Amino acid sequence: MEYNQEPLNWLKLSLESVQHSDIFENVIGCEDGGVVYYVAGWMAKKISEKNKCLSCKEMLISNDVIAELSTNSLNVFNEFNRGGLVTPSMYSLTLSAIIYSYYAMISSQPEIFKRFVSLDCPRDAFRSAVLSSIKDSKNSHILDCICSNSHALVNIFIHYAFNCFAKNSANDVNNK
Repeated sequence: MEYNQEPLNWLKLSLESVQHSDIFENVIGCEDGGVVYYVAGWMAKKISEKNKCLSCKEMLISNDVIAELSTNSLNVFNEFNRGGLVTPSMYSLTLSAIIYSYYAMISSQPEIFKRFVSLDCPRDAFRSAVLSSIKDSKNSHILDCICSNSHALVNIFIHYAFNCFAKNSANDVNNK
């Protein structure tokens, strides 16, 4: 199938339009901001539990609510919170917003989404394209964030986020 020839190239080209926008402001300010905040907190908690690393936990989880969050985003977060969610750090929230923006761009364009899901391993192609796009963007500093125990959290964060967003996309397709 011709789609599988060079997935990283066409996928990265598709993501270029996202990397030039102010992702954090666009995502957190939109109606999906609460969902991104919720998912960021969920992923921060799961990754912290899996790594069992205090340094990772300190990078991913905050004790304070992020001031830039809209009231709507906090309301969505609080609506889903049954007491077990954590407040994501600015790092977790920013990384979630970036990943969400990329995934939303792919899933909102039927031709790109069709090509994307036809790949042999969409998650690996997505991870590679996102890492490459982040590296070439104003958000490249995110790739340098490593905990004091040398854990690079970006790859695992992308892995968890992709699984979360892809599951919801699959549910949407199956419900049509």
